[in-house]
Amino acid sequence: LYHLVSLLSKKNVGRIKEGTQLTRFEKLGNLTTVLNFLRDSGVKLANIGPEDIEGGNVKLIQGLIWTLINFYLVEIDPDDDS
Repeated sequence: LYHLVSLLSKKNVGRIKEGTQLTRFEKLGNLTTVLNFLRDSGVKLANIGPEDIEGGNVKLIQGLIWTLINFYLVEIDPDDDS
């Protein structure tokens, strides 16, 4: 999610812990960082938290992806060069 949001927003999302042996606490911290970045960027997130993503709640994750598509890809002005 961190890499996807970084790519879509073209901004630095923040510092996260990386590695293959992250604890659940570290994963939740990383997800919190990304979700806070999205909220601060103006993405309207409803009823989704880091526990939902880490726990694999498919419906909420699909809703988040749809929200990201709408915010970053649909609402971009094609004539905007920035």
